[in-house]
Amino acid sequence: MRAKINPRVRSLIISARKKNPYLGVRALSRFLDEKHKIKLSKSSIQNIFSSRGVKERKGRKKSITLYKKGENYDCFPLLLRGFDSKFGLIDYAVSSLKPFFPQFEEDLLRKITGLLVFRVPALGLKENIAARGFLRAAGLGHLSLGKINEFLKTLPAANLQLDLAGFKETRKETRTIKFYFEGGAVSYCDAAMTTFWRGDCPMGNFSAPLTRAKEIITRMLSAKAVLVNYTKSFGYLSPLALDFLNGLTKGVKEIEFLSPAGEAWEKISFPAPVKTSFFVGYHPRFLSQGAAYLSRQTRIKKIPSPAGQDFFYASALARFSRDKDSRGIIVNNIPVFRKKKALPVWCFMTDRKDFLPLLGNYLYFWPFPEKKFPDDLEIFENFFKGSPAPGIADYPMPAKKIPLAKAEDFIEIKNILAAAFNRKMPAPPVPTAASSPDAAGYLAVGKNFYKIIVKDISRTLKDAFNKEGFYLDNKRIFLL
Repeated sequence: MRAKINPRVRSLIISARKKNPYLGVRALSRFLDEKHKIKLSKSSIQNIFSSRGVKERKGRKKSITLYKKGENYDCFPLLLRGFDSKFGLIDYAVSSLKPFFPQFEEDLLRKITGLLVFRVPALGLKENIAARGFLRAAGLGHLSLGKINEFLKTLPAANLQLDLAGFKETRKETRTIKFYFEGGAVSYCDAAMTTFWRGDCPMGNFSAPLTRAKEIITRMLSAKAVLVNYTKSFGYLSPLALDFLNGLTKGVKEIEFLSPAGEAWEKISFPAPVKTSFFVGYHPRFLSQGAAYLSRQTRIKKIPSPAGQDFFYASALARFSRDKDSRGIIVNNIPVFRKKKALPVWCFMTDRKDFLPLLGNYLYFWPFPEKKFPDDLEIFENFFKGSPAPGIADYPMPAKKIPLAKAEDFIEIKNILAAAFNRKMPAPPVPTAASSPDAAGYLAVGKNFYKIIVKDISRTLKDAFNKEGFYLDNKRIFLL
């Protein structure tokens, strides 16, 4: 029976739309039915949007709804795949399989491995392949059953054992990114581009696998702007930040990716110095001196965040100096607010006038800057008091070999990922081989991000997951 459209229903629909802007009328209709037991047709929802002035493009959106109630599929494969973007166990398994399957392209091997690792054990391979929701969760797309059968037929003869003892050595943990500028100046950032350092970053908390560190830098260079989460400037703008910003304006000659021991894993050299813009965050209460405003602040406007919590922003020209006597640097200063009539929770400085794309890119990397900063300050304080700062190579791993002779053996890789996830995240558990019917949710696909919308996961786990910065198919993944 169709629900009557009263003010409560209208308000509920508009609220659901605001919280899930990438869900179309089809997905919203299913969402209302499953969560609120309200049955409305797509045309009724469309009419409510029209009456409220909400423009809705006709046709299917580039977002999908997964994990319908009653299905056996859960969202945890998505979380584990995102976690593995830093962990790297699937890539290690694929590299171990490749010598035994030269006829298979690496991408195909990765898809088959993903199917065998994240499949629903209670169902057969054919049923797993038929499940569109599961295929998206495992990152498979279209996969031929014939190719899978060929793989499984060849597998026993390979007599392969996945050696976890050698796994740490393959991840190439990167602690520091070293910038060489025109004129001979050198600056250091950690591998996650969190902040500036006087030399090699001593803390593993801000490390990243080499592949991820290179992807971050490549993405920034392609946008012709280097983004840094924040400057550790207290009072005046720190010399480390000022030297880095001046170096970017002169041009980057070379970039090195350094190991925890300070050795260069790889380097990128440019035939001519590459000049880029900068976009750096800072906390308004800490960087509170040496700022002189040179223009009036613009009108406050709104910008949506992919993580679901919108910002308001304004801008004004300002000069920041390292002390009261120096000239400093002139930047476009951008305060951001959670509410229009409130104090700024965070600020940015950039040399770009058209900064809006950079602000969007920054929120892609660091969607909760005002929450992450105090957490990081606590990490710094504990480190200098002597607490350990483990890196990605310090995740505990069982010292064993996993035989990979049949399809069922690959489930152990999922169990190891789940165990590592539970040790890293503050609010376990994530199930291992078993499916979890309480994790029903939706997947929204944006241009450069995924949003997993799940009700029955704690806010603590969601916040921790989002702060870590995990990726899925080279897109940032958010848990909401």
